[in-house]
Amino acid sequence: WVWGLGLIINGFFMSLVVIKYGVKRFRNDIINTEGNDVRLGIWFDIIVKYVIPLEFLSMIVWWFYQSVTSFEKTDWWNPFHVYSIGTCIFQWGIVLIIVLLLNRRMAGKLLQRIKNS
Repeated sequence: WVWGLGLIINGFFMSLVVIKYGVKRFRNDIINTEGNDVRLGIWFDIIVKYVIPLEFLSMIVWWFYQSVTSFEKTDWWNPFHVYSIGTCIFQWGIVLIIVLLLNRRMAGKLLQRIKNS
């Protein structure tokens, strides 16, 4: 439940990165390069820009709605129920804190390595 939703959120964030980079630029510079067997057309731009965010929103709202309506009024926030929103936020929060802490440490080491070279 938690990490299945996490994969959907990850896919949404990946689409946001592509949108920020420029979908057409991404398609032309990274995917449709010489040597690739598959050529993506304008339909790729439409899917990444509009369909994926709409699917994400629909699925996350539906799953959260299912969570809220499946439990009693107070249990849907309980971080120890398997299918609750509370457990999602609790687990994602822990991982987010760990990733942010590791990111600072790894970025510091990378900058130090760059300075030394």
